[in-house]
Amino acid sequence: MKLLHFDLENYRQFRGIQTISLSNNNEKNVNVILGDMGSGKTNILNAINWCLFGDEPGLRTTKGSTESIANIKEFEEKKSVKVRVKLIFGDSIPEYIFERYCVIDGSPKKPLISSEGWSASSNVNGNWETNEGNNCNKMTEFNILRDEIVPESIRNFFFFDGEKLDKFFYPGYQRRVHEAITSVCQIELLDRTISHLESKEDELRKKIQGQSTQVNEISRNIDKLNINLDKKKGEISKIKSNIEEADLNKFDLESKLRDFGHKDVEALAFERMQLKASLERIQKSIETQEKKKVEEFSSNFIFAISLSLVKKALNLIEFEKKTSKTIPIPVNVGEKFLSDLLRNKTCVCGTPLSEGSINRNSVEEFLRNLPATSKISEEATEGYYKIESLIKKGLQFEDMRIEIEKEISILKSEYSKFDERLKEISKTISGIPIEEIVNIEKRIQMFESVINDENRSLGFQESEIIQFTKQLDAKKKELEQELRKDKKMSEVRNKIALCNHSLEILRKLKDSVTEKVRDQVERKTKEYFFQFHWKKDKDAFKNLTINDKYEVSVIGSAERDFVDYLSSGEGQTLALSFMAALSSVSGFETPVLIDTPLGRISGKPKENIAKFLPKYLENSQLTLLCTDQEYTENVKKAMIHRIGKEFTLIYDGYEGKTAIQEN
Repeated sequence: MKLLHFDLENYRQFRGIQTISLSNNNEKNVNVILGDMGSGKTNILNAINWCLFGDEPGLRTTKGSTESIANIKEFEEKKSVKVRVKLIFGDSIPEYIFERYCVIDGSPKKPLISSEGWSASSNVNGNWETNEGNNCNKMTEFNILRDEIVPESIRNFFFFDGEKLDKFFYPGYQRRVHEAITSVCQIELLDRTISHLESKEDELRKKIQGQSTQVNEISRNIDKLNINLDKKKGEISKIKSNIEEADLNKFDLESKLRDFGHKDVEALAFERMQLKASLERIQKSIETQEKKKVEEFSSNFIFAISLSLVKKALNLIEFEKKTSKTIPIPVNVGEKFLSDLLRNKTCVCGTPLSEGSINRNSVEEFLRNLPATSKISEEATEGYYKIESLIKKGLQFEDMRIEIEKEISILKSEYSKFDERLKEISKTISGIPIEEIVNIEKRIQMFESVINDENRSLGFQESEIIQFTKQLDAKKKELEQELRKDKKMSEVRNKIALCNHSLEILRKLKDSVTEKVRDQVERKTKEYFFQFHWKKDKDAFKNLTINDKYEVSVIGSAERDFVDYLSSGEGQTLALSFMAALSSVSGFETPVLIDTPLGRISGKPKENIAKFLPKYLENSQLTLLCTDQEYTENVKKAMIHRIGKEFTLIYDGYEGKTAIQEN
């Protein structure tokens, strides 16, 4: 699906009717729109969003409102202006047409929308079907048709401002990554189904109230637990929001110290940044080792708890071996083993066992007296050949446990040392006789304290969630057992059981789909980032991961994670890689529009993005809204074979108008 054509009428800088017909060539899937700052480049992105979604996310300022979208010169002259945006989508011919308009009256100081409207059309088997209305708060048909191209939940992965991407991985980015991945999964459909089944299960339980005192009591307990769970989830959401806000404020303050201009403060702030990165790495290593310890114990606990007893058993068997006059042979294999030797006429050591020989006679005698050759019981004989392997496994586990605990101890000692140094740095910075520095450091410590308190509270609330969930599951099973006592309740019981079983399947499906998409996005982001960034020095990035907590790690030398310390250009490159990955795995063939795609990126990465981005999005129409500082000769040369059309925005300040010129 491509954006074939759009009309802008009196929309901000675009006075009168301005049009663009974009390239729909599959081989040349890139359109470039060049414009200086203030020429309306970003407002093309805003216009598309306004038409489809009714807002303008690309605004550089929070000032302004829907009334202010009219071209200023046109409004001053005519006092009443119709603002209209029309978009035509299709593969090679028009298939969808969307239009939104409003009429703005009054004065520049007091603009007023006097009327508004919309229309949405689709080409169905050669016949156009159109829905329209004059209320932009009621656009159900419009939204249904629009969602066939790009649902609102994923639009930010197709229409976005590249200049804002350098802040995407600022503190709290995990929530943004999680929301992005779940949006691409279209998880809201599963969530709606889960919510519907939960309400149905609740309705069914209410139908059985009054059947018995026990049923009523269990049902009330289930209701209380559901209320508590919802309350806890709300509290957790609030806590996470508080942590994110405090973390971002602390990050900004630490950045101020690093850029303060005081040599000692900058050095200490930079050292603190490195120490915190090291502490995060150590903490993750400790968690990994603790998890490994639990996993090893879970899989080897039988060896761990029985090792002393097994050793004792082996000693008993060894004693029996020493006091026995004959060599013990496993009972279940001895007879067959000896018979095979005689049949083959050769011992395992290679000695011939020919007829009538002394050696053969000895083996035959041994075979005849086999039941009496061993004083060891069958169980002990069997155990003799297995018990040593059990002891070996037990000793291996013991060695591994000791090694893991040793590693954890070393890591904790290292963590403690770095933590002490952090406290020293904070004390030193607080002692520098510059009031602004002291105040900044005090605020950093205040936010640090808030984060620590909120994290403790978060851990408590999450443990409460686990307990309530276990109690809820137990109560539901108890209710099912109680309902089994009354045959009249079999139908309701079966319906409740079906709801619960379906909910279990849907939740597992949700987790499975999310995990699969996370893996795909991780793989694509890694591929794109390494192609875009291109480093060959000792600090080159070695790996990129997105874990199940939606933490992104960019691993460099010595396994150091650089994600929190990327430059603006590197941060933008990472975010652009992530956005491109989301677009490519979404399943939607939506056109991609990027405003200022290369703003903070320089050198080789800029050329690599120009070279590889059109390739990675080869199944999508890609439109880049660039300044001439971004669209350099090298950039143009890197993507020239993919460029379908070029346009330039020419702004006339006197007329208050931007003209669109095809190059």
